Amino acid sequence: RIFEVRELETDVSFIRNHLNAELCQDLDLYAFVLDGEEWKVSETNWEKVRDLLCNSLASGGSPRIVVGDANYNRSHELYLKHLTDGRHLDRKLAEKALTYVEDLWGYPCHLETEDEGRRMVLTSARGNVTVEYRD
Repeated sequence: RIFEVRELETDVSFIRNHLNAELCQDLDLYAFVLDGEEWKVSETNWEKVRDLLCNSLASGGSPRIVVGDANYNRSHELYLKHLTDGRHLDRKLAEKALTYVEDLWGYPCHLETEDEGRRMVLTSARGNVTVEYRD
């Protein structure tokens, strides 16, 4: 049966179809967040834990980023938008990736995302990243 399940289901469908309250309890599954320097349990409800696991695997675990404008400010700048789904970007990784995108694009690049409920735009120009909060 396990080979059949492995062949027919993706990771997301497997978790969605087979993770239940009993299994979550047996495996001691829960969600957690970093609060300052301490990790704290944020969710113990098995359905929410299952949904968080599935969401983390959506799109292969990669964030969804789309081109908002390929000629931003009418100066060939690239404006990217992160389509948030409740997961936030790792800021250091986003900054590093944005500098690589700028290097490939050849002009300054911007990345709009969300930080604690506020709209944030990272801008990479000449390899230096700045941050601007917009309301």
